[in-house]
Amino acid sequence: MLQGPTNDCVFSQYNFSIATVSTFPFLTDNFFCCDYYTIRKKNSIFEVIFASGNENRKGSFDASMVVVTSVIDFLSFENKQYSLKTFSNTLIKAFDIAQNSLLKHKTDFRDIDTTSLCIAYCIPIGNQNIFISINVGSNRIFHFSKSFQTLKDIQFNENSISGETLGCIGPFIPSGKPDLRNLSLNICLCDKSDLFLICNTNTIDNFVPQDCATQPSTFGLCEKNWEEIHTNNQEIITLCEQQLQTIIRSTSNLHEMAESIKSQIFKNSQERKTPYSQNSKNNIETCDFELPSKANFILFEVI
Repeated sequence: MLQGPTNDCVFSQYNFSIATVSTFPFLTDNFFCCDYYTIRKKNSIFEVIFASGNENRKGSFDASMVVVTSVIDFLSFENKQYSLKTFSNTLIKAFDIAQNSLLKHKTDFRDIDTTSLCIAYCIPIGNQNIFISINVGSNRIFHFSKSFQTLKDIQFNENSISGETLGCIGPFIPSGKPDLRNLSLNICLCDKSDLFLICNTNTIDNFVPQDCATQPSTFGLCEKNWEEIHTNNQEIITLCEQQLQTIIRSTSNLHEMAESIKSQIFKNSQERKTPYSQNSKNNIETCDFELPSKANFILFEVI
């Protein structure tokens, strides 16, 4: 079992790579990474539990850690035959466990931060490999088909992009109930050597071309700037997929892919923050923009 995140690095082992990227390295003294995850592998079963806190503060990291550890304690990791129905029901029940674990220690819900949560498994059922996940909030899941050489966001919906993303575990309203507007249960078939990328919103934000210095011509568009182009959420996701797909196609192994994605995140994040680069660590409180948290992602191969 591997838990994280680690310090800024790319770490690869067996059939997976993980990476953490500080997009604002000058804030490291008082800047919290609000994500927490765990990875477990046993024989042909692969499990990822990934939470991303909704605020850049220690309480958000604590919320992420609480929900992940509670799900670990609940889920059995035995190598046995599952049916798709029983496995789906187990994942849904795990969300209840995560929600209750956040609420049981404090009586004032205003003292509890919220977090997104993704629980994902790649398991053999019969003669097929099945990827199944349950997700709420801003985390993204992409599937790269080795046979077709294509990358697809497996949980796209109209509320999927950065600041418009809905959903969280924790006391979203005063009664303590979570925000489940973006809750999704995702199931897809996969082949050996296929890849899955699970990432927080701060990863995918750095691949939205309108927010970076990427020109429309990079994507074969004739317009000179993005102001001339009306894009909806589906089109934005498609442009993000194209960039990630290009990186994956041009690399030969998981570690190299993860390093390339990490480098592109850092490059794009620096271009995104250029307009306010004059703000130093000492006067960061005067900035009128929202600081991104660290970008974290997990890349794994079906075996």
